[in-house]
Amino acid sequence: MNRHRDSFTPLAFVKSLHSDHRILTFCQLILSILIPLVPMLHGCESLHQDGSFTGAYNKTQPVKLAVLNSKEDVETLEVLAFNDDQLQKLDCYQRFENPVSGTVNISSQNGEKIIMACANSHFDRNDWMHISSLAGLEEIKVELENEVRGRPVMSGSLRTKAGSSGESIMLERLHSKVILRSISCDFTGKAYDGEQIRNARAYLTNVNATCPIWGECLYAERYVNRGMLSEADISRFKDESLIINDLGTIGKDIIHCNVHMICYPNLPDSEGPGTSFTRLVIEGEIAGQIWYWPIDINRGDDIAQEGVGRNMEYIYDIRITRKGSADPDTAIETGCVEFIMEVREWKEKDEYKEVF
Repeated sequence: MNRHRDSFTPLAFVKSLHSDHRILTFCQLILSILIPLVPMLHGCESLHQDGSFTGAYNKTQPVKLAVLNSKEDVETLEVLAFNDDQLQKLDCYQRFENPVSGTVNISSQNGEKIIMACANSHFDRNDWMHISSLAGLEEIKVELENEVRGRPVMSGSLRTKAGSSGESIMLERLHSKVILRSISCDFTGKAYDGEQIRNARAYLTNVNATCPIWGECLYAERYVNRGMLSEADISRFKDESLIINDLGTIGKDIIHCNVHMICYPNLPDSEGPGTSFTRLVIEGEIAGQIWYWPIDINRGDDIAQEGVGRNMEYIYDIRITRKGSADPDTAIETGCVEFIMEVREWKEKDEYKEVF
């Protein structure tokens, strides 16, 4: 079993400052050439005791942030700096819209800091105004229905000292991908030999649809498609293809469908009334009757197969050899489906650089 983790990985190179502030300058790795651009100064918003933000800092010095080659776009970027002490109060907050040209700067006061960064959060500036300490971030959660293909919610953190150098911050997707790479069917020797699976589609069930931006997400707080496909749940997605896709007619010839769907982490030790395994379900008709082939994602005898984690890819090549189950939440019988699953963890790619 191969492992690959697909990360959007910024590396922060910190320069010492001439004042008591530090700045982050973001640059994306694209073409192995670092192209300097003219800095664009942005003010920093600091939280007052009354809970309001105000422009506070205007002294800046760039700190480069390099990003490993990635297909993911950054539409919005939130950066929050907290004091790394017992109270962990907010020192500085800043939001950047479409940081694709120019230099992004953010500052903080002197001292030990915890830097939190979030890309594509689905929230606007006002949604962050209630944050006064690091503990306040625990309640910030995103919904799977709002995810946008190519612009996933990503987050990362860094403990550092203002003015230090050579450190990094890594942004990773909250969701994982479930990829149906290929599919076929072969009913040789069965009474229905020669039949095809018609009106086929693939979708995910028992999907965790709420996830905190920071902190661990081990269990589902809210499910979509609980136990079966729910048209009401599907209708709330901005992009339905993130959770369901039509496959057409499946026959003996392998279909290289390369369907990409997503889900947030779901890692229960066992199934019970409040915990369900996330499943990839193939649905289709054989001789006019609907059958289901549900597959538990990343579950099996292998000790490493523990369910859906964060920022992973679960890739399936499936061959259906018998009729499936009468409902999508009933385990299929042994011998109904043959599949190969790959679990890919992130591997560092060659760096390509372009300042933005």
